[in-house]
Amino acid sequence: MSAPDSPPLSSAVPPSASERIATLEAELATLRGTLQQQQADHDAIHQSEERFRALISSLQVGVVVQGSRAEILLCNAVSLELLGLTEAEYLGRTSFDSRWRIVDEHGVDFAAERRPVARVLATRKAVRDVVMSVYRPRSDDWVSILVNAVPQLNRQGEVQQIVSTFTDITALRQAEAKARALTDELLAVSTPCIPIAAGVVVLPLIGRFDALRSQHALSAILDHVTQTRVRVVLLDLTGQVEADEALSQLFGHLLSAVRLLGAQVVVSGIRAPLAQALVQSGRALGDIPTFATLQQGVAAVLSGRLR
Repeated sequence: MSAPDSPPLSSAVPPSASERIATLEAELATLRGTLQQQQADHDAIHQSEERFRALISSLQVGVVVQGSRAEILLCNAVSLELLGLTEAEYLGRTSFDSRWRIVDEHGVDFAAERRPVARVLATRKAVRDVVMSVYRPRSDDWVSILVNAVPQLNRQGEVQQIVSTFTDITALRQAEAKARALTDELLAVSTPCIPIAAGVVVLPLIGRFDALRSQHALSAILDHVTQTRVRVVLLDLTGQVEADEALSQLFGHLLSAVRLLGAQVVVSGIRAPLAQALVQSGRALGDIPTFATLQQGVAAVLSGRLR
C-alpha cells in the first residue's frame, strides 16, 4: 500500500522585508511624480489664466468671457466702463437678463435671441461686426458698441465659452448722424423749389446728379407740387453744361411725375448736348415750352404767354 501524497511545497519565496520596502518606495516615487506633474499642470493652467487676465486687462477694447449658458465669467475694466457697471453687477449676469436695454443699429429693440451671444450658442459659429446701443442707467445715456463674439468649442463640438469684444463707436455714430443731417441740408439747398408767383416755382438743376441727389430732387419737387398745389414748374438747366445718363433720367422722371400731378412743365436754359441726349434716349421735349434763358422763361410764365 502506497504512502499518501504529501502537499506540494510552494516554489515561491516570500519577498524579504527589504524587497517589500523597495517596492513601496518605487510606488511612492511614481505617486510623487504623478502628483508633481499634476501640480505642474495646475500651475501652468493658473499661469495661463493669469496671462489671459493680464492680456484682456491691457486691451483698449471691452472683453467679456461667457459660459455655455451665456453667463458672464470674466470681464475687463474697459467693458465695465463701456457698460457703466461694476464688476459685482456684471459677473453672473447673462445676455438674456431683463435688465438690459439694448437696441439695434436702427434703434429697434434688440430681442435677446437676436443678440450675438445667443446666435453663437444657436449656431456654434462666430458672429462679427454687430452694431448695438446699450442704455446705461447710472449715467442716463446710451453707448454704441461694435460687437464680435467667438465660440470656444470642446472636443464634442459644444460651446464651452464665448469670448466677446466691444468697441466703443459712439463718437463715430454721432459723427455719422451729423454727416447725414449735413448731407440732407446740402441736398435741400442744392435743389431748391423757389416760388416766384402763386402756383409757380422754379427748380434750378445745378451741378452733377448721382442717384442720391436725383432721388432727393425728385422727392422735393413732387412734395412741393402736392402740398402747395403748384400749377407750373419751371425747370432751369442753365447750370448744366454737359449731359449724362443720370441727368437725362432725372429730367425724364421729373417731366412724367410733374405732369401726372396735373402741373405744367416749362424748361429754360437747355443746351444742345442735353437736348440731343434727351432725344437719343427717347425723352424728347415734345410740346413742352422751352426758353433759351431763365429770364425769358420767367417772363413768359408770369405773363401767361406759354406756347
